[in-house]
Amino acid sequence: MRYPPVFQYSQSNLQDYLDCARRFQLRHLDGQPWPAPLVEPLSDAEAERRLGEHFHRLIERYYLGIPVEPPVGIVGVWWEAFLDHLPANLPRAIRRPEALYSVPLADRRLVAKFDLLAIDPRRQIVIVDWKTGRLRPSRESLASRMQTRVYLFTAVEALAAAFGETVRPAAVKLIYWFAAAPEQPEVFTYSEAEHEAARRDLTELIESIERHAESIWPLTAHLERCRACNYRSLCERGVEAASVSETVIEDDDESEVPDEIAL
Repeated sequence: MRYPPVFQYSQSNLQDYLDCARRFQLRHLDGQPWPAPLVEPLSDAEAERRLGEHFHRLIERYYLGIPVEPPVGIVGVWWEAFLDHLPANLPRAIRRPEALYSVPLADRRLVAKFDLLAIDPRRQIVIVDWKTGRLRPSRESLASRMQTRVYLFTAVEALAAAFGETVRPAAVKLIYWFAAAPEQPEVFTYSEAEHEAARRDLTELIESIERHAESIWPLTAHLERCRACNYRSLCERGVEAASVSETVIEDDDESEVPDEIAL
């Protein structure tokens, strides 16, 4: 399989591969235009995505110290929830909103774009990810997602390189903050054992992806995933899209990641 000239792995494309190898091939290697909408109604899904992006930009301005004019509508509701339920006890020494890092792994690079990194060198590193979807994923679902493993792993590796010294995995944690439940964030801590397991598992996953030699990669056996996939009609897996109300609309970390980014 021929890869693009510059190709990096991310939580988004790795999750696509785990969900369906054929989706990964079509989207990330072939650049196949999406023949079907992700969800219905399409206008609602796009509106939700744009509102989420606007909310993220407001928080970026907040942590950069740029004045924010209070928004209106649902974003205003989220904004008030954010101000009333800020993640507690975030390190203050360094705060980097929309922080982008890339680290070497398995002869490729692994990239992560963090909504917020709050850092107290040598003591604590906190990753915060803002979620604006109407559905709140369960802790079990979040724990199994590539985002959790990739973000924690990349933070340790990237910041160790940036600081020029070892970063203890136990000093790193990830907070998912939900606009729909701002008083109930989900917190994931980390450990040395988990970090080495992530290194092994992510390496093995990338190597398994790159061993594919077939012209058409396998389709998922979980047909329920096809309802929220743009390629379902191309794969003859149906034409009816999932509804916005039953779908978690994920941020796509690749939409704003340059083709090549390194430390």
